[in-house]
Amino acid sequence: MNDILQKQGGNRGFGQLANKQIIIVSEVGVFGSDGKRNSAFINGGMFGMNLLYALHYEKIAACILNCSNWPKKDLELRKLCKIKESEEFIAMLTCGNSPENFRLALSKRYNIKEISKVILFIV
Repeated sequence: MNDILQKQGGNRGFGQLANKQIIIVSEVGVFGSDGKRNSAFINGGMFGMNLLYALHYEKIAACILNCSNWPKKDLELRKLCKIKESEEFIAMLTCGNSPENFRLALSKRYNIKEISKVILFIV
């Protein structure tokens, strides 16, 4: 697990606190055609978020980690995790018991009007 977390690289400062890890992959072949090439990522992302909600509901601390890797790192992680070529990494989750008190990261939130646009189609 430590080798995988070290190779992933986005968990410095808290990865050592996790005692469990979940790796989410998606089997690309089940989506049928080229037109569905992103379905593995979309469905896998929705699965990952719901899994995260379920873990938090059960009071299991979890942090979702990015698996958007350069080809070399992808191959190294595939070997470490025993992931087939027909599967795509979606995300990794580190899990463990949360301490009584802890600090949370804070990210600036943009105003909804700055990041979205309403388009009306009248038929």
